[in-house]
Amino acid sequence: MRSFMSSFAAFVIGLSGYKKKVGDPIRRGKYIEKLRVSNTKPYKAPPFPYKTAPEKQSAYSVELFIFNRGKRRKILYLHGGAFCEQPLLPHFMFCDTLAAKTDSEIIMPIYKKSPTYTYKETFEFLEKYYGDLLENTDSRDILFMGDSSGGGLALSFCEHLYALGLPQPKRLILLSPWVDVSMDTAFGKEFDRLDPSLEHGFLQQAGKNWAGDTDVHDYRVSPIYGDLEHMPEMTVYFGTYEAFITDGRKFREMCEQAGAKLDYREYEGMNHCFPIYPIPEAKKAQKEITDIVNSDR
Repeated sequence: MRSFMSSFAAFVIGLSGYKKKVGDPIRRGKYIEKLRVSNTKPYKAPPFPYKTAPEKQSAYSVELFIFNRGKRRKILYLHGGAFCEQPLLPHFMFCDTLAAKTDSEIIMPIYKKSPTYTYKETFEFLEKYYGDLLENTDSRDILFMGDSSGGGLALSFCEHLYALGLPQPKRLILLSPWVDVSMDTAFGKEFDRLDPSLEHGFLQQAGKNWAGDTDVHDYRVSPIYGDLEHMPEMTVYFGTYEAFITDGRKFREMCEQAGAKLDYREYEGMNHCFPIYPIPEAKKAQKEITDIVNSDR
């Protein structure tokens, strides 16, 4: 049975009206245009009693927040938000916990968002920044992590690295990754009740915006269609109450067929990206994640 705090968190997200807002085509359009404007402004870290206070820097015209600077192991964390929304406090809380409990340097870029930009600008940034990391850090000391759209981005960029013949990170840890922006998979009606945040029409539009003039089935935006066989070891989390669970299970099957090294973890009764939220089930998942990271020493 899910905890009270998990149910309460889902209730609060539903109470915000977010899903209803982005589900209405007119309100959705206004919201995306509002994001276009707000995303041009400098981003400030939310106030929080951090254990590893994030330092703000910039590289190649992209803002970065770095936790635990100077540690040997680097974790590149790509936040979610349908490629158009900026990170939330739970993203910062999760990165802070991860940095403190793994003695790792966590790098969270505020990558360029749609609808102004597409994946092309972010891939260009990641190529340059990852290249810089490799100059001073062995690829075996680098991990990629991400949630939702950021999880899909981490996976698609790894596929891109393989296509370029460049070293990949040691491991991928993905939280509810968005693996297919085509949105060809319809959401079951049960998720109208179970999932308070994922809305099919909004995600379909966000996916098109992110792809730009590229086919939405291209692996660079929908990594489920990429080369899964040659990916580094992957640990992936999904909750059974999130609408992405159908694509998550499809992804698991495709990884099995490709012979990919996948550690697939499905939590009963959990919502989208549950490990980043302050709920009891997240603490368990976070313990698993930190143990995995620390075992890679």
